[in-house]
Amino acid sequence: MSLRNIFKVTAIVIGLIALFSGCETSFAENTMPPKALSGILDLRNWDFEKDGTIKLDGEWDFYWNKLLNFSEFESGSPVKTGSIIVPGSWNKYETAEISSGKGFATYKLVILVNEAEQTLALKLPRIFTAYSIWADGKPLTTGGKVATSKSDAIPQYYPKVVTYMPQNDRIELIVQVSNFSHRSGGILESIKLGTEMQIITSRENRLALELFLFGALFVMGIYHVFLFIFRKKNVSPLYFGIFCILIAIRTLFVGEIYIIQLFPDFNWEIQHKIQTMTYYIGVPVFTTFVKSIFPNEFPIKALRFSQLAGCLFSLLVLVTPARIFTVFNPLYQVITVLSVIFIIYTFILACIRKRQGALLFSLSGVFFVLTSINDLLFLSVPFNDYNIPFLRHIIVTGNLSSFGLIVLVISQSVVLAINLSKAFSQVEVMTDELMIANNQKSELLLTLEDKVKERTNELESSNKELEKAYKSLSQLEKARRNLFANISHDLKTPMTLIQGYTEAILDDMITEDEQKRKYLKLIHSKIVNLSNLTNDVFELSQLESRDIRLEPEPVNMKKIKEKLDNKYRHDIESAGLNFLIEILNQDEYISLDINRIERVFSNLIYNAIKHTSRGKITVSGSLTDEYAQFCVSDTGSGISPDDLPHIFDRFYTGSKSRNSVKEGRGLGLAIAKEIVEYHGGTICAKSSINEGTSFIFTIKRNLP
Repeated sequence: MSLRNIFKVTAIVIGLIALFSGCETSFAENTMPPKALSGILDLRNWDFEKDGTIKLDGEWDFYWNKLLNFSEFESGSPVKTGSIIVPGSWNKYETAEISSGKGFATYKLVILVNEAEQTLALKLPRIFTAYSIWADGKPLTTGGKVATSKSDAIPQYYPKVVTYMPQNDRIELIVQVSNFSHRSGGILESIKLGTEMQIITSRENRLALELFLFGALFVMGIYHVFLFIFRKKNVSPLYFGIFCILIAIRTLFVGEIYIIQLFPDFNWEIQHKIQTMTYYIGVPVFTTFVKSIFPNEFPIKALRFSQLAGCLFSLLVLVTPARIFTVFNPLYQVITVLSVIFIIYTFILACIRKRQGALLFSLSGVFFVLTSINDLLFLSVPFNDYNIPFLRHIIVTGNLSSFGLIVLVISQSVVLAINLSKAFSQVEVMTDELMIANNQKSELLLTLEDKVKERTNELESSNKELEKAYKSLSQLEKARRNLFANISHDLKTPMTLIQGYTEAILDDMITEDEQKRKYLKLIHSKIVNLSNLTNDVFELSQLESRDIRLEPEPVNMKKIKEKLDNKYRHDIESAGLNFLIEILNQDEYISLDINRIERVFSNLIYNAIKHTSRGKITVSGSLTDEYAQFCVSDTGSGISPDDLPHIFDRFYTGSKSRNSVKEGRGLGLAIAKEIVEYHGGTICAKSSINEGTSFIFTIKRNLP
């Protein structure tokens, strides 16, 4: 089946869902219940005991921008704005005075009944968003605080049951309503009238059912979350568990709004935010769950769109009051419809591809989507702002998604049981296979004796090789001890200089502030060098394994010359040596890690100072198109030809080389070699005994 045909089937399924969702109409009824006409509802032919409760739907008298009471109707005939259809919002009422859901009004309905014979009861739903109600001038109840301004009004959703004994065959209901907190205002749901027993029983049954749904969904949600905790490889139980918990919480905030029964003073704004957030978050969580069940069928772009929309709209709920974020509810309902299309598309595609458990899951999923669309239509703008009898006829309640989710939970449990059964069957098969394998293993053990003998001979050969390796390790251990001796020497020299500078200052050999500042800077420089040397011990192995990242930056050759002059001239001249710097191409730039290259110069120059008793130390540098070459040369004692090939070895301690314990240079040259090679270059030394030494290193000019 092509994608185009799949979308056609999806559209047909959604159309059928919209047609039949939430339909509670009894086709066996031969008569329609009476409706209010021009503010009068005639129930004289209605037998509550036989016919049951009735909705006070139809045309109520409507008085816009007026809060009228019974005495005002008795003293005169207030001019009514017109008739308004209940249930429904006043947002689209046909008058120029009403432009939104904000405002206040009075509803009036006259109910004609038989002579008073029994106590009647009214089932009051949510009224948007505050109300007061009277019957024949007697105040019955209030929800929130009705007022003519936002500052005085207090919104509250509080479904109630109130009883009333009619005084005669005429009941005059007056309902004052104000709304300054929601996009829709008015009586959006049906008010029911019946006997006291009928209304109370109906409400208690509904409360019991909603509490059952809450408990069942919440427990199943926690159960699926723990399924994920114990087996994190499969994330679908986590998404399903979170979704069940969200719907369970939502159950407490819709319908009979049980949370208000527990906490009558619960803040309306917070209540409405929680109710809306469970919806806004629930849609992307459910689409993510469907994606985790059928990862190859649900489009990833549709998932990301749903998740992004859910996050943005949830953020809107958090940062704005209900009078603002409820304005955007219709837009999110459109997004929900788009998500539903992709969900149905996924179910169909999964069934076509015969995914495991797809048929059962899809059937229950479609049923859940059906009930969700019922709730969506119940809260939609066309349903509440426009008088559409067709929708009112088939959509009679707005809390069916919890029932649909229960069906989905049951199907999910069945699929889980099927999977567990298959898993146990696979375990049994694998157990049998393991037993066969163990038997084969026992047989193989008998043939292993010959192989053991063969392996024994190989082990003897390996032992000989290990002995050789042990000797090598012993030599390395000796080299390691020598290395620590070298490190101690490298630390001692700058410490001696620091001590000398400090004593000179303390003994008042240096009295001028400028001179003191100069020597303090030198002390600081030595301390920094000591810190760098200590760090080199730890970083050398990281340099060898390339675990340290270089930080290249453009530096011109002139800056390198200035750094060398400022940092080393004093020490070299203090040692009685001349210091020459011959840097070419001073206006050109190279890219390198200046801190690492300075360590190379530091190691080489201090090495030259210690091994040069007279003469000079020269640093030269030049550039080619691809490389930069530097040379540090001295007129010192030189290096033995036998030691020269090994001076860059980390543990080498030749008796006459600059790496000897006496001189302590093995670690510094090894570090210099690693830094240069890390820069894509090479380093070498040229020397003869008593003829000086030259260290030449080349690095890439443009380090990436």
